[in-house]
Amino acid sequence: MKDFGLERRADNLMLTDEIKPGIFSKIGKTLSEIHTKSLYDKKVKKKFDNSDFHEIKIKYRYYKYKQVKDPSLEKTKKDLIRKTRKNNITFLHHDLKMNNLFIIGNNFFLIDYEGAYYGDPAIEIGLFLGHLFLYYFNQPNKKNKKIITNFWKNYITNLGFKFKEKLEYNIVKHTGFSMIYKLFGIAKQDFSFIDNHSKDKITKIAKKIIGNSNIRKINQIFEIN
Repeated sequence: MKDFGLERRADNLMLTDEIKPGIFSKIGKTLSEIHTKSLYDKKVKKKFDNSDFHEIKIKYRYYKYKQVKDPSLEKTKKDLIRKTRKNNITFLHHDLKMNNLFIIGNNFFLIDYEGAYYGDPAIEIGLFLGHLFLYYFNQPNKKNKKIITNFWKNYITNLGFKFKEKLEYNIVKHTGFSMIYKLFGIAKQDFSFIDNHSKDKITKIAKKIIGNSNIRKINQIFEIN
């Protein structure tokens, strides 16, 4: 991390005009290629069977905070976690977030692979999109929207899965839970730049994403306010 410099860390860059939305096209495409190439790869699955660590992550992201324990969200949460535990189909970084991402020029670098796991890509992409949507709903400008659309378009377009529609629906739901977890979870200090009024607004948006079955596509999230 010393070699990269904290000023090149993506969460710091997101609060400046220096970050360019174009790099997220590259990030989306790269993750798509990783997920596609590791799909149903038995050797990779055996090497990265980190199920105990995965369960700890689920506990902290979906069960620890009162905002996620809303009775109206319970059915969706249980169904989503059941699918997540079942769909062990690709290699995941498993801690994909902006403070593990460094951007230098036209290149990006991911650190902290100790939690790498063979699992459900929906949770990986949903958690990352949740991070990006926090920036967008806190400050809904063209740059933040372009970052998300660049990432998503290049991820889903290059993904070699036959079941993209089901995957996208699960990603949408994980995105909603991710927004709540990141605002109130163990790393909430990473979002101290979001004031309490905005947190309340974003929490309501996240619950709409989770609870509304009509929100099935990433681009529909932008229509919520």
